Amino acid sequence: MDKVLIIGNGFDIDLGLPTRYIDFCNSQYFQEIDKSSNIIRHIVNKYDINKWVDLELEIRDFILDREIAKEKNQPVVYDKSVIDKNKNGFFELNNILMDYLKSLDYSAINNQSTAAKLLQAIGKNGYFKIYNYNYSDFSKISQLLGFNNLKYTHVHSSIKESSIILGIEDNIDIPKEYCFTIKSHNPNYRSSNIRYALEKADEVIFFGHSLGITDYHYFSDFFLNQSGNNGTPQKKKTIRIFTYDEDSRLDILLQLREMNNKKTNELFDLNDFRIYCTSKKEDVDDINRYCQNLINNSLENQTERLRDAFY
Repeated sequence: MDKVLIIGNGFDIDLGLPTRYIDFCNSQYFQEIDKSSNIIRHIVNKYDINKWVDLELEIRDFILDREIAKEKNQPVVYDKSVIDKNKNGFFELNNILMDYLKSLDYSAINNQSTAAKLLQAIGKNGYFKIYNYNYSDFSKISQLLGFNNLKYTHVHSSIKESSIILGIEDNIDIPKEYCFTIKSHNPNYRSSNIRYALEKADEVIFFGHSLGITDYHYFSDFFLNQSGNNGTPQKKKTIRIFTYDEDSRLDILLQLREMNNKKTNELFDLNDFRIYCTSKKEDVDDINRYCQNLINNSLENQTERLRDAFY
């Protein structure tokens, strides 16, 4: 039985950790960042205007704004000294974000949260491969929730490895001078085999992942195939998505609509598919039942049932 858990930042937030980009931008760490590079000034200016910022989208927009200006024959400076300053600013941003995340108090996590209850059920289940898209120290989180040997993969590295992979995706056309911002060009980038794991899995859970543009390429083939878009019958899968509220549920459905050629109805029809909102009281009982089923169908319980059948 192959099962996969995908963890996004909503997981850490549900645990009570202040890991939103806006939490970082409100911190003293971000306020003291060197603003001499264009790339950092761009991010700071966007934050000052909107009081909210998605770092990876702003890194992308900073580079694309220069490409648009070039197409309009407006002056764009690709002077080596300017590029070097932006490169230094980019890596300083990585390091300061890492310092901020290391400063968090993990002992204060909410062990009664939905995220905690689900992870405890998955830890007891024993069948899951866990792929974590967060930078936080997942080993510390899992230990605080009672699991010392939970296996997992940090897709974009983590503070435990003293390296995080912040940046943009391969499918964005950028000048070679800014290739240092591409995630797969980071020296710490490693194969995660997540697409293969999703293809082989019988059950897939997403918790707190927006399925947004920055990680779109990891999941587009999976949802396309499970919506019957490849012309061949797909194995029916159990798919659960945990998100916060109705707004985020609709955002996810719009993302799925983009991924599966507007065949979201077939995603429901061809799979056991459900989206849970952790803030909705009417979803609480269903979430608790689902977690209990994960425990009831654990590797340990299955082994006991097989042993009882033979003796």
